[in-house]
Amino acid sequence: MKLKVLFITIVTMFFLISYSSRAEEMVTYHIANAEEMVATRGVAFDMDILIKDANQVVGYQLELLYNHEYFDLLEVKLSDFFAANTVYNTDVDGKLVINYSKVGSPLQGDSVIFTLRFLPKTVVEGIAYDVISLSSEYHHEIIMIDANSQLSSTSSIQASFSQVMIGVFGDLSGDKQVSILDVGLLQLYLAGLNPLTEAELSRVDANQDGQVSIMDVILMQLYLAGRRTSIGPDIKYYINFNTMGGTSAPRLELRPGEDIDLEGITTYPDYELMGWFFDEDFTEPFDLEVMPKYDLTIYAKWEYRNDGEEIDFSDWYPEKSEITVWMDDQNGLYMQALIQAFNQIYPNVVVNHQHVGTVDARELLKIFGPSGLGADVFVIPHDHLAQSIMDDLVYTLPQSTLDKLEGHIHPVALEVASLYYDYILNSFDPSSPGAVKHLYGVPMSMESIGLYYNKDLVTTVPTTFEALLAEVSIFNQQPSYHTPGLTNAQRGIYGLATSSHWADSYFMQPFYSAFGFYPFGPELNDPNQVGFVNAIDALSFMVNQLKPQVTGYGTHNSVIGNSNFENGLIPYIIAGPWMHPAYRQAGLNYGVAPFPTLNGQAMKPFVGSRIASIYKYSDNKEVALKFIEFLSTETAMKIMYDQKYMLPALTTDKMMNISGLSTDEHMLAMAYQINQGIPMPNIRQLIYYWGPGETMIMRVWNNGFPPSTAAAEAEQSYRTQIGLYGN
Repeated sequence: MKLKVLFITIVTMFFLISYSSRAEEMVTYHIANAEEMVATRGVAFDMDILIKDANQVVGYQLELLYNHEYFDLLEVKLSDFFAANTVYNTDVDGKLVINYSKVGSPLQGDSVIFTLRFLPKTVVEGIAYDVISLSSEYHHEIIMIDANSQLSSTSSIQASFSQVMIGVFGDLSGDKQVSILDVGLLQLYLAGLNPLTEAELSRVDANQDGQVSIMDVILMQLYLAGRRTSIGPDIKYYINFNTMGGTSAPRLELRPGEDIDLEGITTYPDYELMGWFFDEDFTEPFDLEVMPKYDLTIYAKWEYRNDGEEIDFSDWYPEKSEITVWMDDQNGLYMQALIQAFNQIYPNVVVNHQHVGTVDARELLKIFGPSGLGADVFVIPHDHLAQSIMDDLVYTLPQSTLDKLEGHIHPVALEVASLYYDYILNSFDPSSPGAVKHLYGVPMSMESIGLYYNKDLVTTVPTTFEALLAEVSIFNQQPSYHTPGLTNAQRGIYGLATSSHWADSYFMQPFYSAFGFYPFGPELNDPNQVGFVNAIDALSFMVNQLKPQVTGYGTHNSVIGNSNFENGLIPYIIAGPWMHPAYRQAGLNYGVAPFPTLNGQAMKPFVGSRIASIYKYSDNKEVALKFIEFLSTETAMKIMYDQKYMLPALTTDKMMNISGLSTDEHMLAMAYQINQGIPMPNIRQLIYYWGPGETMIMRVWNNGFPPSTAAAEAEQSYRTQIGLYGN
């Protein structure tokens, strides 16, 4: 937090830009400091990063290093004018990468583009340290994108950064210690006889209330009398754990002198912990029993329990190899654990992680892949796969990989990661003359929607949807506890909701399937059989039986059902696993049930998967293949389950080997639902299905269109789009 009286001088760094939209002209940048500053351990300070003299700049790419040994990077705050798809990543070595940004309107003149918040952590006080630097070890270049989407870059960067002096908290005299002299100087200030700078005032704000008063004098006196262990913030020091493949361990925060207890801090299946070390080469054992006055990073040493079998990895990648992985993992803890486990098997492979969202990866790889700035391995939703292949981004995996995954990875997940493709005709039509089915990625996780219910309101979930609607009808007619004189329905509280809306075709697929509608034909892969005309019976059910119980006379999105469920007001909601964090945070006592039958048929939702693929033009395909194959192992799946709370894309029997999952009722319910579900189509034409499908339901639900008319319109709209935009 910024104190009312700051002793931290905010350091401002400028991108001095001589910019032209012509990419071939030389572009020069200068990054410089404003002035020096003094910081104190335990008190955060901000650095604003500015772009100066911008001319029609809409995006940029930047890499820099911060001094992670002496400063924690607490926050990267992006300016408000940047879009939500801005991608940045920090890693444990102090590298900050701003991969891509796009602003709503081009930047002109001087603008703050982001702010870095640091926390000093060193105890070596009175010494100046560089906070940020550029390094030739990393990509020594800034790429700018102008309003015409032209790129320009330079490797001619001048950098000059101020140093940060780590000061002693309570030191006003400048002698790098706290004494009665400092107390006297503070008392003189309070008497109006000794002016102090903002930096000096913040250094004696002992109780951290943002102001300096007689209370701070008293606290300093108690410290000098031995009655307080410190003057300023209650400072703790950290033990950071590099578990070297074991389960991730949060850092310990201890005060100096507190006992260090490492019992059970991490585990590693099939390995025995041999001890902790100060270095990753295991030459200096960690033997401290109490916390010192400095931060530590210690390394776990494991020994494989293999019942006497010798495994020699010496011939596996004896030379150092390096790959870049784009993974949606903003805090980096999941990837850190994953890389440690991978390096237990392949110690000579350096894996560089960059945080990139799964839905952003395809577009970003199109931009940065050709220049060599993209990823060797990237992760996408499976419904992005077909378009990624069309964009020439995806490497076809060898048959040997498929052989390893069969019988290990869930067959539905393998199905959505595989496609028929005719490279000659650029067609995904399985009947195309040259169409061959290939595996294009390794499934990591699976997800599907389910029926979530409030255990405090529901004793037994009905086994038929007709019975569930009858139960919901009774709930809707009950008097509202919050508004006397009104029923639940009159107050807008309906007993069944969706975390999306009632015209979302993804959420409505369970209803479609119960009435025999499966888009794109029986194999879900024929772009010429979108089949909206087969949805008429389902649409009739929706408007005549479903709508009265879930929105009444309202429109498809008139009821905000998700907040009603989170607040414990309604018994049922159709939702996906991405809602678990919100429901847990709300303190709900909830369960997940399989969909009941409807119309005497199973309700089958779509099943999706996150897929790890290899960039087609990667120079490191062999190593990248080892990495994505590792992602399919139970070790990697366990790390994903622990760190990301995602359902591993394993067969049911393999899934039960993941400790904790076999007793996780929420995950087991989703696993069961997935076994009853259908693969979500992964053909490219799927993007033309969602819009007409949503309009079709809205026509019937909101506007009273006959189902046959709405279905015919949707069919025509889809066919028009694939005619206009390719097939």
